[in-house]
Amino acid sequence: IFYSRSASVKNCNFRFETLPSDIDTYTTFKEYGYFTPLYIYAGYKCGFENCSINFSTRGFNIGKCDKKGISYGCCVKNCTSENARFAGITVNSGSYDTVISGNKITGCAHGIMQGGRKSIISDNEIRGGLASNISYYYVKPNEGGTSGIMLFEGYAVDAIVKNNRISEVSTGVLIRDGYEDTNVFEIGPISVIDNYITDVSMGIMTHRNSHNTKTTKFELTVSGNNIIGGKRNGEYMGSTAFFFTGEVSDI
Repeated sequence: IFYSRSASVKNCNFRFETLPSDIDTYTTFKEYGYFTPLYIYAGYKCGFENCSINFSTRGFNIGKCDKKGISYGCCVKNCTSENARFAGITVNSGSYDTVISGNKITGCAHGIMQGGRKSIISDNEIRGGLASNISYYYVKPNEGGTSGIMLFEGYAVDAIVKNNRISEVSTGVLIRDGYEDTNVFEIGPISVIDNYITDVSMGIMTHRNSHNTKTTKFELTVSGNNIIGGKRNGEYMGSTAFFFTGEVSDI
C-alpha cells in the first residue's frame, strides 16, 4: 500500500509451502528488510485485517517511504504472523496513531516491533518459542534478546501496551534504544498495563545504549501486569519481573 488513503487489505492469506533453506543466515541490517511482502508506505488510515502470513523477515509493516512522508492512523488487526526472522509486525518511525490489536503471532524473534508514536498495542497473543541464545541484529541476548513486544529506537513514545498475552520469549516487553546516538529514549510517556506474561526470563526491561546519557525524566507506567517466570531448567528459565536501567522511582 503506497501513498494511499483509507486502503485496506482484508481476508488474505500469504502462505509458503517451503521456507528458504538459508533462513539462519538472515542476521544483519541488510536481511532485516530483505523479505517484507506486506507494507504500508506513507499511508493514511490504511490497514491489514484478518490476513495471515507464514514466513517473512518482517511480516506486516507500517512506516514512511525513503525517509519521506508519514503513516497516520493505520492498523494491523486480527491477523496471524508466523516464522518471521525479525518481527511478526513492525511499526517504524514516521508512523503515528497506529493500532495493533487482536493479532496472533508465533515463532518470531520479536512478536511486535513498535517504533512509531502514539500507538496502541492491545489484545494480541504472542508466543515466541525460539532458542533463547540466538544473537543477531536487534536480537542480542545481553540487550533483552527475543521479546513479545519491543518498543525501539526512542521514537515509540505516547505508547500504550495493554491486555496482551506473551509467552516463551526472553523478555516480555522490551523498551530498547537503537544503535545510534540519536535513537534513544528520552522522555516518554509509555504505559505497560494489564498484560499476562509467562515463561520468560524477564518480564519488562529497559535497555539504554552507551550513547544514552540523558538526565531528563523518562516516564514509564507499569501497572496490573501478571508476570510468571520460566520453569526451572527450561529454555526461558528466570524470575526477573522488572529490569530497568538508570534511576528509577514511582513504580
